[in-house]
Amino acid sequence: QEESIDITSNGVNFSAIQGNSGEKYAVTLELYAEIDADGSERHKTDRCITLTLKKADAMQPFWPRLLKNGKPHYVHTDFSRWKDEDEE
Repeated sequence: QEESIDITSNGVNFSAIQGNSGEKYAVTLELYAEIDADGSERHKTDRCITLTLKKADAMQPFWPRLLKNGKPHYVHTDFSRWKDEDEE
């Protein structure tokens, strides 16, 4: 509940309150490279929030990882949405 998502050119700030316990959660993700904050999308359902982040430079090669400082244990790859370098 009361989620707050702030997408900037170099990261994502997310905070929310759990419905049952009222516990507050927050995370800041510093991305590997710059993104287009205005072109990025967010989709919210009752169970999850999905962010589609658009790279600032579409011609830039694929990133070796999502975040600047490695991968935290709570971030997972959604292989159903995976795209190879030769796909659009």
